[in-house]
Amino acid sequence: MVGNAGKGRPLRDPEAADRLGIKPGTLMNARSSGKGIFASLPYLKIGRTVRYFEADVDNFLARHRVKRAG
Repeated sequence: MVGNAGKGRPLRDPEAADRLGIKPGTLMNARSSGKGIFASLPYLKIGRTVRYFEADVDNFLARHRVKRAG
């Protein structure tokens, strides 16, 4: 895909949700409402097709990782 170098392959809702450990409906609700932690996850929309890039999902998980001291 043009312009997606280093982003990995595009993931459908069920694949992205599985990787995040949530239900696909949670992603759909976050997109439509713009609320919640998953609303900040970037996605690509062309017509009715929605895709999340692997790198974006991985970066999202890395940003929300909690490291405990000790």
